[in-house]
Amino acid sequence: MVSQEMFPPSPSDWKYVATPTKKKQLKVLVDLMKRPDIDIIINGADAGREGELIFRLVYEHAKCNKPVKRLWVSSMEESALKQGFNNLRLSVIQKSIVLQKSRSMLLSLPGAALPPSAKGWQTKT
Repeated sequence: MVSQEMFPPSPSDWKYVATPTKKKQLKVLVDLMKRPDIDIIINGADAGREGELIFRLVYEHAKCNKPVKRLWVSSMEESALKQGFNNLRLSVIQKSIVLQKSRSMLLSLPGAALPPSAKGWQTKT
């Protein structure tokens, strides 16, 4: 029979902290998001689940409420970048962000393996 006691504790409020090697870059991003002369934020993070989640974690950490536009590019060639910046899309907070956070929390439990892209963040319980 399965009981609640068999599962690890589930904190009601998950907190994230940047690893020591990422703190300086996090501060740079937060400072840029807070600048009064910047009207919109361009999300150029990797389009995968982890890239989107990392962007949202930084955006929420900065307590940013500026509109977000999404940069979609297929390569880092100059022509692809120009095309991407000419076709920025308004970003919407997707329901999948909740799923991404849940996945991240699950993977931070003892015995779970984190994907290589999540090594810059640690879940603080």
